[in-house]
Amino acid sequence: MKSSCALFFKRGNFKEVAFSFSGEDSNGGIRPFFLFKEPFIMYYLNFMQSTELFSLWQKNWPSMSPTAIIITALILVLCIAGLVVYTLVNKIERKRKQEEASRDRFNELSIKNELDVFETELLRKMLRQADIHAFDAVFENMDLFERCVDKELSYAAANPGSFDDIREHAMSISRIRDKLGYQSLSPEKALLSTRELGSGQHASVRSLTASAQESFAASVVNVNELEIVIKMLPKDGEVRVVKKGDTLAVLFTRSGDAEYSFQTTVIDLRSQAQGVFVVQHPTELKRRQLRGNVRIDVKLPLKLRIIRSDVKDFPTDVQEVQMLDLSAGGVCFKGSKALHEGDTISVSFDLPTGSFRGIVGRVLRIAEVNRKGDPTLFKHHVQFINIDRPSSDKIVRHIFNKLREESQWR
Repeated sequence: MKSSCALFFKRGNFKEVAFSFSGEDSNGGIRPFFLFKEPFIMYYLNFMQSTELFSLWQKNWPSMSPTAIIITALILVLCIAGLVVYTLVNKIERKRKQEEASRDRFNELSIKNELDVFETELLRKMLRQADIHAFDAVFENMDLFERCVDKELSYAAANPGSFDDIREHAMSISRIRDKLGYQSLSPEKALLSTRELGSGQHASVRSLTASAQESFAASVVNVNELEIVIKMLPKDGEVRVVKKGDTLAVLFTRSGDAEYSFQTTVIDLRSQAQGVFVVQHPTELKRRQLRGNVRIDVKLPLKLRIIRSDVKDFPTDVQEVQMLDLSAGGVCFKGSKALHEGDTISVSFDLPTGSFRGIVGRVLRIAEVNRKGDPTLFKHHVQFINIDRPSSDKIVRHIFNKLREESQWR
């Protein structure tokens, strides 16, 4: 394969301009430059770096005629335009191949996830409607799936058919959601939509329409792509009544995940006597991350006993102290006797969410608390060691409840 270029100048005027690229194929034939196996840019750079070109240009530039300058400029413009076209064509071709590979992968994953022909076509239609080109990504990206669902149901609402047709359509989407594993998520996975809520999820409901905006406990009965069915839990033997059209503020927590809140509207009443009603899915779901090290002030009694210490003859009797703050990872308390940093202790205390007995912790640091006129006390910071998941969940639930109560009073 070879390339050739030539520029011929005669002093004072433009004699001849010859600009050509040629390539020999395996049969000795000539192919146009845009079919070269080597990138066109390499030929362009070789051309620009040619010693002959620059020497001729430097020698003849002062005496070149305007016509020669214009033709030379046009040649350079054509070179750049050819480079741009070549780049765009290659970019379009790469994109086409990527989309083709993505569609092939989509078909494979559809079979793997046991989608039938109708469900596969419906999911493909939803992806096109949401303008998503990487079809296979929907099997691994829950956010993409939720975008598809929102777009599809918005389209269905704007182009209504019969109520039964819309509900059947929603059921098909729900089946796809279940097969993709985007329904009733495990606690460690954050929710992106209320459509991922599981039945039995406890929540706090407050009417923004009623004059008395008191919060009531409720439970999720059922969730589908169109709506959420909620049941009010009795309080003092009475069931809170809501009305169709009421605006509600709903707040719930998922143990090990976060606190969620949203506003919605009551669209149907199933049973006023039992407090069962239907709300629509919100357009926005707010999430507040609460990790295990979030602490809250707690003024409760706590009992402790030293079970291991570097100090000889350490006391093993039960001591009663006052808890100051609490998190899922540890506790802070004050007492009249100072322990020692590194001591391993067993603590017991009670919360509204449950009783805790024999939780093991390590004393991290101790600070002396002196208040004028009061006896000296000692503040201890303790880290829990290998606390079991149920106990940790109870503590997190108590923290969520306290923070929710505080936010309602703000």
